[in-house]
Amino acid sequence: MKAIPPARRQEGYTILELLAALAIFGLIIGAIYSFYLAGLNSWNRGIVQMDSQQSARIAMDKMIRELRYASAVELQSDEEIRFQLTGDTKTYLFRKSGRELIFESKLNNSTKSHNKIALG
Repeated sequence: MKAIPPARRQEGYTILELLAALAIFGLIIGAIYSFYLAGLNSWNRGIVQMDSQQSARIAMDKMIRELRYASAVELQSDEEIRFQLTGDTKTYLFRKSGRELIFESKLNNSTKSHNKIALG
């Protein structure tokens, strides 16, 4: 009598093993993507804050330079500062318009120049 050879085990993965591996892979990719988005949002907030601080720094430097030589300073309201320079007939004005800081020079109540100094 002839002996029957033992059954060979088939090499490979079952469908359940493949589905489990794909689910784990999907969870890992989802976690990495969420960390990436959180980092990107944080980076963008930092850029916006840096731009605002730079704009405020430039505006303060301009105000300090102009007010340093002022002979008369008058606070009109919370959003407006008028001043004159020594020996000058023009009136200068820092005023807030919405989210902008504007620097104007006036002669006899007519605007001679109008410059936006800062946004936000």
